[in-house]
Amino acid sequence: SSVPDAIWSTITITLDDQAPSTATAAPITGTVAWASRYGLRSDDTLGPGVFSGGFINNLPTPANTTRIRHARITGYITSLTAATAADPIGVSPTGDARIRLVRSESVQLNPNDPAPFLTTDDLFFTVPSQTVSTGYVNLNITIPDNNDFGKLTRNVPTSEDEFYYGITYYANFYESDDNNPVPDNIWNWVKVELFSDAQPPSAHNLGTINPAPGQNTSVSHSQTLSAGEVHWVKIDLPQGISEAAGTWLDIDTEGSTVGLDTLLGLYGAAPANVGDRLAWDDDDGSGQYSQLSFGEVGPRPAFGNSVVRNGRDGSLPPGTYYVASVPYVVGTGTAALGTTNFNVVNASASSTATRINVRYGKLAGCGPADIGSQGGVAGPDGTLDNNDFVVFIDQFFAHSPSADRGSQGGVPGADGQYDNNDFVVFIDQFFTGC
Repeated sequence: SSVPDAIWSTITITLDDQAPSTATAAPITGTVAWASRYGLRSDDTLGPGVFSGGFINNLPTPANTTRIRHARITGYITSLTAATAADPIGVSPTGDARIRLVRSESVQLNPNDPAPFLTTDDLFFTVPSQTVSTGYVNLNITIPDNNDFGKLTRNVPTSEDEFYYGITYYANFYESDDNNPVPDNIWNWVKVELFSDAQPPSAHNLGTINPAPGQNTSVSHSQTLSAGEVHWVKIDLPQGISEAAGTWLDIDTEGSTVGLDTLLGLYGAAPANVGDRLAWDDDDGSGQYSQLSFGEVGPRPAFGNSVVRNGRDGSLPPGTYYVASVPYVVGTGTAALGTTNFNVVNASASSTATRINVRYGKLAGCGPADIGSQGGVAGPDGTLDNNDFVVFIDQFFAHSPSADRGSQGGVPGADGQYDNNDFVVFIDQFFTGC
């Protein structure tokens, strides 16, 4: 007991207000408007509504904009303690992670005033529900035009002797309930960005999809998702996808983790629909996989017990599109595929492997009426003749989706009915020629 066991030759102790970093996830790349240091605390030790968590200050306002209309928040949450049934992360009323964005504008109306006049505009958001102690966060928020948070111009009264302090933005990360003394949520990293327009997500670029006559091919991308992470791919269509053009585009999640229940969403990037969900599906693929089908009615073969690929989701004009896939989670359901602003949520507590396949092609020969070859055998041959009528009539009386070409008034488009309108449209397509 009289012999010291250890001698500290030198020692340095550093004190700060930051919790230790506990996750190895790297921040998402991109233009960082502002970012936290690692280990940003979000505990509210002073009770609900008292913002004692981490702050990020002095966000530069976006350049060349008239107004802030969108906020994008990406990050990774860890926890000092595992989630429990009594205090899960993201589940109200206890322990849900929240974010407060603040626009603060101040001016000293008179040099003799003890304090400047201050106005603040707050926006509050709750991180989408997850019952795990770690996970990615992806929030895309639309700021209404009637909310002063989005103003880039002055919003406080003026005075002859004033000193104007300008506009400052900051974020506060906290919880809705007092969990003293243990902070439940630690933001291992976080990025907050403000924009005038909706911003596309970070996505794997599958390149240009430009079907050529007689082509039938595909491109795919696989990704292992951590909790909260969304699988995004980007595609560019230089030509439209439609029945009239004889082009098709089929998207599915075949090849994802065996038995995984997936969701699939298609989002626009054109000025008129940027960030809007244009189509979505849950279980049209084999098993519980998902499938979307655009353009030529085909039908193209099914995968196992999937729905046949028959263009049922309509046509697509030329442009850029984003495709998202996440696991289906009971409780969140199809609401995980938001309708605007690229809002997609992965509420899964598990790591999952997802695959997005984009299959595309274009009819060879003489357009959508070229469906028969020598001897009345199904298949295009580059010639419009009686063989095409033979195949169409066979398809019609077999109630094949390929024969469902016309709707009321002889207008092109499937309507689920097999009647004279289908003949009208087929004959029009036939005499349009090659």
